[in-house]
Order: sequence, then structure tokens, then C-alpha cells
Amino acid sequence: MMKDREISKREPQYKELISGQSPHLGELATLPLSTMTSPPNNKTDPYDDPTYNQPSGLIENQTNEPVPTKPRLREAPSTRFSGQQHLFDVIPLSAHLQAETHLGANGHRQMTIFHQGATTIVLFVFEAGGKLADYKANGLVTIHVLDGALTVETYSEAKRHAHDLRAQQILVLGPGVLHSMIASQASRMLLTIYLDKDAAVI
Repeated sequence: MMKDREISKREPQYKELISGQSPHLGELATLPLSTMTSPPNNKTDPYDDPTYNQPSGLIENQTNEPVPTKPRLREAPSTRFSGQQHLFDVIPLSAHLQAETHLGANGHRQMTIFHQGATTIVLFVFEAGGKLADYKANGLVTIHVLDGALTVETYSEAKRHAHDLRAQQILVLGPGVLHSMIASQASRMLLTIYLDKDAAVI
């Protein structure tokens, strides 16, 4: 839940879902549209590390010391996001996400299932009590609850709103709207970000 306070300069902005800047499971900060492409070695989600699946079994870091590679947990983004048509079945995707061996963060797991141009779609699986705190984006954000229940709090124009979302409800947020969410029960949610090059930088 968001508390009365001055908005922090450090609030996250969905950085990893879009840019994959951090190797840890977290959320993303928006980048200019020119940076939104997905070359083969771009870490579009936290587990698409370019050091994974190196054929030699060892790679060299910047100090020229050999480091072991890690098995790739997910199909490379260059493969996963390629093509002009994509059909997603959320049930097996959710099962795959829940079966991954890495630890979740704050009671949820997430997977970027599509990223192209200014559009990113992310599947979230929440445990009861799982949360996502204080995020915003330079563009429209849609929050589509597939099942379960989420409470989304927004902070915009010095006003706080609470939205209690149930299965098959969708909340649309404008650019720069600060929001956080908590699951009152086990839930699944699709979050879609549509970056807007004309939106004010946040």
C-alpha cells in the first residue's frame, strides 16, 4: 500500500521488463523508443542473460577470467519475440513460470511473453499477499486480471485511488501514473505497456 509521502526520485519504472538492465527479478524503467528493439543478446527479461548457453561452456568476463555459464531458463528473446503472429496460451505459460527454479520476488513471478517496438506484455503469477510496489511508465499501462483478485492503488495529481479488480477486469492507466498492487488471493495478471514517445519523461 502506498503511504502519504513525497514521491521518491528512485521509484522504479518497469526497467527489467522492457530493457533487462538488471540480472535480478525486479521491475522495469522505460527507455526511449530507439532502445526498444530486441537484438539476440539483449536481456529483455531478467533471465535472458547473454552469457547463457555459450557453446564453449566457459566465457571470459572483462577481467579475462573464465566464468561458468548458466543454463538458459527461457527461450532467447530473439526467437521468442520474432515473427508477425503470436498465439499465447496463458495456462501452460503460467505452469511453466511457476515451475521455474529461481526464487520469486515479493510473492510473485513474472515473464515477458511479448516485446516488440513500444509494446511489452508481461505475465504475472501472484501468491496470496504477493505485491508490486510503486511503478510507473512513459506510456499507457493496462492491468488485466485473469483470475484471482488484485487491489491496485494509484497516485495521480495528488490523489490516491484504490481499485479492487476481480477476474476479467481491466484497469487502464495513463502515462506516468504511479501505482502499486497486492493480491488478496492467488492471482494471474497480464500487464501491458505501450510506450509513448510523446509522453512526458518521468
